[in-house]
Amino acid sequence: MNNIFLTSFFLLMVISLLFDLRKLRSQSTPLKGLYYTIYAASACIYICYLLGYPIPMPTSFFIHKVSPWVFSLISRN
Repeated sequence: MNNIFLTSFFLLMVISLLFDLRKLRSQSTPLKGLYYTIYAASACIYICYLLGYPIPMPTSFFIHKVSPWVFSLISRN
């Protein structure tokens, strides 16, 4: 990812959070918790990427772990 995408993603995330804070005041507590959890997860993934930590992706897990196992099952016949 290039710097333009990372900067625009961060700005969109912050602007969206600021606009949604007004409407969150009138929402129920579980919905607020879900909203803040999703934003915290997004921020953690963003920060991990900036610090250089590898982010586990479901597709890479499937390609490296599940796909060879399925191929070995198919090729046995």
